[in-house]
Amino acid sequence: MNASVKTGLMCVLAGVLGLAELNAEEAKPMLKDFVGINGHTILFDSSDYSSIAKLGRDYHGINWDLGDETNNALNFPWADNGVNWDNVYGNWEAGGVSVHASLMLHKFPEASDWANVEADAKAYGRAFAQHFGPSAGNGLVKTVEIGNEPHEMSSALYRRVFRSMAEGIKEVDPQVKIATCAVAVNPTSEYIKNISIYNDMLDLVDIFSVHTYSRLEGWPTWEQSYPEDTQATYFEVVEDVINWRNSFAEGKEVWVTEFGYDASTKNPSDSGQFKNWVDVTDRQQAQYLVRSYAAFAKLDVERAYMYWFDDKDRPELYGSSGITRNGVPKESYWALEQMQTLLGDYRFDEVIREDNVYVYSFVNGENENDEIWVVWSPTGDNVEFDFVLEGLEGEVEWVKEMAINSWDDWTGDFELLGDDMMSLRIGESPTYIKINNLPEPSTLMIVSGLVLVMCRRR
Repeated sequence: MNASVKTGLMCVLAGVLGLAELNAEEAKPMLKDFVGINGHTILFDSSDYSSIAKLGRDYHGINWDLGDETNNALNFPWADNGVNWDNVYGNWEAGGVSVHASLMLHKFPEASDWANVEADAKAYGRAFAQHFGPSAGNGLVKTVEIGNEPHEMSSALYRRVFRSMAEGIKEVDPQVKIATCAVAVNPTSEYIKNISIYNDMLDLVDIFSVHTYSRLEGWPTWEQSYPEDTQATYFEVVEDVINWRNSFAEGKEVWVTEFGYDASTKNPSDSGQFKNWVDVTDRQQAQYLVRSYAAFAKLDVERAYMYWFDDKDRPELYGSSGITRNGVPKESYWALEQMQTLLGDYRFDEVIREDNVYVYSFVNGENENDEIWVVWSPTGDNVEFDFVLEGLEGEVEWVKEMAINSWDDWTGDFELLGDDMMSLRIGESPTYIKINNLPEPSTLMIVSGLVLVMCRRR
């Protein structure tokens, strides 16, 4: 083979390998590595929820470990109140859910509450990483979030706490990933910090945390709408953080660490703060959570944690956000379990259409010819209609309607109308369509052909 042929072949191979590497880097996470849930220490039985989420986020108050004084000696795994964190987080892991710890700062909101802000925050970070970190400790906690919604704390004090605690963590175990508190670009809520406060601390940040709710208004109704409603800023706040990250902190991850919908069987009290509170139905909660996960998967987001795991059916803000109610699954539980069962090994691939009907394509992480389309009406008015879906490029294996219980099969009716069209009933509950596509010639076959052509031209 002469020099020019060798050079040409090397260029072809470099291009192919570069494309493969690029595709690997751009690949979205599979749903089993994307779907998370917010839980709470000993109250969260991970074995009840691991069929839905393999990722759990815990609200871990640092005061539980320190007691009333920030310079108290730490004795992990023991909390100040006698709880053994190895048992708590070990049980989460044993039940099939990994731990993301949100370190809550709310009991020490003023600088005067700390004996020494920098020293105490760093000491806590070092001790936490030493015991729980993946390389320095037992590996029960691989990611931590410094502050949840530290609205009681000024941004100036929070910056001091974050920097010192993050430095302490990284000094002991650089493999621990550190997330910010809930951030936004120019936030309108006092509970959310401005992402710009991390400008000079980006070397300590691995993940930007975002909390978002599809809310039409705050007090007095706190009314929420369907995910695609453009009157809400549900996805906009996430996209703003992604765009900021792309401009100023390329390579950092973005996680949605809270989103959800209240759904209660009770009416609010005739008096009090929540007398005008508005929730959604159990069916809508199921529909909106599944559609939210599909939409977040489309964005440049690595994880999304729903709020909440179990509620006590309180008709008030965040009082009925669970996917179980007093331990009994709601419709959303079964809908999300089905989503994980069907899409757990799949990742978001592309938008097929987004108009009066939404169609998103998810492909198998191991076989891109194994595809599932998720189809729904992006509305919140109990809409349902017959629809002809075009553009099919393979064989339809099955259709599944959104599950709302554990006993029905949920197989959907459809009619094929030729090689690339089908007719089916569309509604606000997502429908899943399994498609087996014909494999395309592989890159290696193309390269082999190029090599053969080049060799013949010697």
